[in-house]
Amino acid sequence: MQMSTNSLYNPKHWRKRADATRIKAAALADERSRQKLLRVADEYERLAQRAEQWLTAQKDRPSELWLLSDAAREPG
Repeated sequence: MQMSTNSLYNPKHWRKRADATRIKAAALADERSRQKLLRVADEYERLAQRAEQWLTAQKDRPSELWLLSDAAREPG
């Protein structure tokens, strides 16, 4: 899987990964494995939150906005 550097700063990227991981977890019969995947999904959510915080901080530093992709700059 190829990921651009800009994806790291995009909360939507991490939330999509969290959602996909939850879907995979729901399909597992083994409770232990399901719980491990749900913890991974939680970590993706934390990365999404950190990306949001980073984007908010960058609003005060417009000289560094070149790091962001158009998708990461879109609200919502």
